[in-house]
Amino acid sequence: MRSRREHYRRSRPYQMGSWKGYIRGGSPANRAASVLLVLLSVDIILSIIYLLTYEHSSSSLGAAFHLDFERNIPSTYSAVKLLLAGAAALACVAVDRSGRAGRFMPPLPLLWLMIGAVLVLMGIDEYVSYHEGFRPLLNDIGILAPGEDTIAGYAWPWTVYGAAFSLAVGVPAALMTRRVFRPRPGLFRVLLAAGLVFVAGALGFENIRVYMVNYHEGLFANVLMIMEEICEMTAVSLVVYVFLRYRGERSREAVLSRERVIGEPGAAGESPAQAG
Repeated sequence: MRSRREHYRRSRPYQMGSWKGYIRGGSPANRAASVLLVLLSVDIILSIIYLLTYEHSSSSLGAAFHLDFERNIPSTYSAVKLLLAGAAALACVAVDRSGRAGRFMPPLPLLWLMIGAVLVLMGIDEYVSYHEGFRPLLNDIGILAPGEDTIAGYAWPWTVYGAAFSLAVGVPAALMTRRVFRPRPGLFRVLLAAGLVFVAGALGFENIRVYMVNYHEGLFANVLMIMEEICEMTAVSLVVYVFLRYRGERSREAVLSRERVIGEPGAAGESPAQAG
């Protein structure tokens, strides 16, 4: 009787001949790339629909697909995608049940739980916009003048604590995940690039657009808004890809490790003669 590994090796070319086989029988990289392709396709479609309808933002159709409006199709999609990224991080607990990535690092399961929790909270905030409720605090400490929507016409109020969050959470997360992804430096570079792109969109283009809206209203401000949203959507899609691929590769490594142990002489109670 053929072994399970031999059966998989012989049947794989046939499996890879169809799209369903590509998803089920492909490598973790292929499966994660397939999810990334779907997410990026939706990102592009939503951007195109916005470009076709933004001049009619007062209509129900234009409002439903406006990239800068809350609780519509694009914002709900972004929230769901952040929740998906959080779920992918939480799923990594199943493949990293023990160990630490470094001496002063938290246990790997706890690290993945923290990353997943942060992404889930970001997804919830993306939909309900809790970050908009901190304006009274900024008024009390003198950063935001009462009755003003922006800080001196140059920045949205929430980007102040958004920047603080990026430094307090993003930098330590980057340092810790660098240790986790040490055997996979390519994946870490993608994850780091995704984080930088997200910050560039959420804090960089966002605040440049505030200045353009207040002092140079025109098409360029709208282009900056599109660039901001594309940066954020693309970054989260890449995060989902990295975590799904990492989990898939770690899971496959565990399966192959168990198969090697089972295939060794004397394993599972067999004598060397029986194993031969």
